[in-house]
Amino acid sequence: MIILPHIKGIPQETESIKVPNIYVASHSNASHIIYFETSEEYEIFKNEHFPKEEDNLKETIFSEIDIKTTEKIFEGFTFDGQVFSMNLSEQINLSNLFNIPEAAFPLPYSTKDNSVYSLSFAKREAFYLAALVYKNNTIQEGNALKQQVKEAQTVEELQTILENL
Repeated sequence: MIILPHIKGIPQETESIKVPNIYVASHSNASHIIYFETSEEYEIFKNEHFPKEEDNLKETIFSEIDIKTTEKIFEGFTFDGQVFSMNLSEQINLSNLFNIPEAAFPLPYSTKDNSVYSLSFAKREAFYLAALVYKNNTIQEGNALKQQVKEAQTVEELQTILENL
């Protein structure tokens, strides 16, 4: 392996270091060009410095799992036969549910189809827990999928996981 500084992609040869006449591959970064005289040198460098196809695919799948998990959470949870939003503002509202005094109940709460649900003080805790359990279960499903991705050994296994998302 021969490492030469470069300026705008032009190797800066010195008397002691010159571009080899025959080289297998080269790699350029911001300040140097690296010439590989054997394929073994190049493979070692590549394995140490560049992610494998499986690693790139795993990162892609992790991102897709995060997107799908968020989408599923935002679909909302069911309580008393009604579906309630779990978008970010609704999650903030839910987190403040126990700060609302009993005198403010029954509390009008919008459903996903824009109906109004009258939440009684007696059902406040069950309502909150239904939302929390739904969100937690959805996150755990995403974590289980991520674990499958981590354990996958081949591109084919990863493709199967991706196709089933």
